[in-house]
Amino acid sequence: PAIVREYEDSQTAALGLLENLQRMDLNPFEQAQGLRDVIALWGCTQAEAARRLGMAQPTLANKLRLLQLTPDQQQFVLDNHLTERHARALLKLDNGEDQRKAAQYIVRNNLTVAQSEAYISKLCQDTKAKQPPSPILRIKDVRLFFNTLRRSVNLMEAAGLHTQCTKEEVEDGVKVTIH
Repeated sequence: PAIVREYEDSQTAALGLLENLQRMDLNPFEQAQGLRDVIALWGCTQAEAARRLGMAQPTLANKLRLLQLTPDQQQFVLDNHLTERHARALLKLDNGEDQRKAAQYIVRNNLTVAQSEAYISKLCQDTKAKQPPSPILRIKDVRLFFNTLRRSVNLMEAAGLHTQCTKEEVEDGVKVTIH
């Protein structure tokens, strides 16, 4: 017995993806690629795709982030039986070389997800501590700069975002905070 239905191509693709996502043998990277393909086919946002697929938008976004790892990194994760959460933790590191070294350390030391996340957080803190402080922005025409900021804040407000802009005189200049 079978139920035969006619669907448009976009609906067929979505149904095929849903079926494939429910299969146990798809790895996280294949799932992410399938999600990206359906989003491209539908020409929609992540939020819309998540709604259509019955997923939470953050879940979909986290899956898609996995595709930021290079194919070699993805294969390393799979070959060494690391989890999707291990892979996502690696994405917190800024460059591929740091990600590769961290992944090797995780495998070599058989770290759990929680241990891996703690290790990577420590690496990120160490990297931040080594970075020089951000340079101070020097502007020749301060009025033009503040007018541009004011226009930007007004555009955000017009778009429906509640925005606050504060300007504070400090010892060596002006501190502007947009919240």
